Amino acid sequence: PDEGPSITMRLAPHLREIPQPIIAAVNGVAAGAGLGIALSCDIRIASESARFSSVFVKRSLVPDAGVSEILGALVGPGIAAEMTYTGRVYDASWALQKGLVNRVVPADELLAQAESLALEIAANPPLAVKATKALLNSHYPDLNQVIETEHRANDLVNGTSDQMEAIQAFLEKRDPKFIGS
Repeated sequence: PDEGPSITMRLAPHLREIPQPIIAAVNGVAAGAGLGIALSCDIRIASESARFSSVFVKRSLVPDAGVSEILGALVGPGIAAEMTYTGRVYDASWALQKGLVNRVVPADELLAQAESLALEIAANPPLAVKATKALLNSHYPDLNQVIETEHRANDLVNGTSDQMEAIQAFLEKRDPKFIGS
């Protein structure tokens, strides 16, 4: 029986519900659910080598982990559509230009920059910071509901011939041949 969204999918709303601001330090590839987790953080700092992809469509899936909602809110509906319809991988400078990340730094400075920003935020009155986070997040719909809707949408493509082909092509490192079923 279907038990609903996985623990990974439930992490996104959990990050939103933590009263303290969460900073993602992205050093590598944030793709699929990893992208969703990064998007669920309040602030994203990327190393120069970071990459971002809403790769779901390449695996014959639809976005999950809240990506269908948060991505469009961050970068706008047109950029979100391009990312989710193509599954392309984008570099850190592109992500900065589109508003997906707050800043891009050299890899050897990534954690120090994230920690410095966290300390700057922590120096502010905790109740005001928590209330501000709650206010900023109040503009989003219930992320648990979004993830449940994404989960139901994925039910439509799970187990299809195209999904099996996407997985096999990925494993064989070749271009897939989709047939629409």
